[in-house]
Amino acid sequence: GAFTGALQAHKGYLEQADGGTLFLDELGELPLFQQVKLLRVLEGGSVTRVGSERPVRVDFRLIAATNRNLSRMVQQETFRADLFYRIAVIQLAVPSMEERGAIDKIEIFRNLVWRAIGPINGEGPGAIPDWLTDRIAKMHFPGNVRQLKNLAERVSIVVQQTGQWNMLLIGRALQLVQDMEPSTKRACTRPLDVDERIRILDELGRNGWRRQMTANQLGISRKSLWERMRKHGIEDTDKPDSLPAV
Repeated sequence: GAFTGALQAHKGYLEQADGGTLFLDELGELPLFQQVKLLRVLEGGSVTRVGSERPVRVDFRLIAATNRNLSRMVQQETFRADLFYRIAVIQLAVPSMEERGAIDKIEIFRNLVWRAIGPINGEGPGAIPDWLTDRIAKMHFPGNVRQLKNLAERVSIVVQQTGQWNMLLIGRALQLVQDMEPSTKRACTRPLDVDERIRILDELGRNGWRRQMTANQLGISRKSLWERMRKHGIEDTDKPDSLPAV
């Protein structure tokens, strides 16, 4: 190319793809003036380097992806019809996270979490708990897999720092993701207060109603646990009769 500071010729992506495959992501974001140039390459099978007068032949397979409705964009005249019909030979519709359903959400999340946590030395945090996968199954992800990956990375940080599936801290991460969603797309999950009461009761039962141990597991102080128990009306009468108050 001929540009300031150029010491030698550099092949562009189209030329580099010669004899192979070129993948164009987010094709719907391509400005109209660049759509013309891409169409010219696809129709003529050649590119001209910057500063050159001699075209270079290119032959590649084109795969493009977009989250836009290109047919609608053609009707709105924001995407060239001739380019659309040139590239839309075989179309594959990739389902969104909502279309995939709960099972796929859980399996993708499980894979992303373990990939983010990475190798674990010594005793690990154990399998992903059911309460977490149940919440993932009920949540909406308008940002698709990128949003799910963001959540998985948040959860992995909690696990790496605490060495366990800390219900309180992970619950905050889940709630933060829900709060960022448009109100019309929020997950139909139980209110946070109800979830928190259930989490505290579950953790108390798991620790034999030992409050200090329960507070440690929830990542809060014993005083904070006592305040939350009072807030949610959790009393010693809620515990099994066989367990003493601790």
